Amino acid sequence: MAYLLDTNACIQILNSRNSPVTKRLLSIPSH
Repeated sequence: MAYLLDTNACIQILNSRNSPVTKRLLSIPSH
């Protein structure tokens, strides 16, 4: 659970500061 919370917080920070970077990370398939 803690890992998910930390990841969610990091994602929120990326969204608030660097949207393009987050979009690139999300566009990369994690499979």
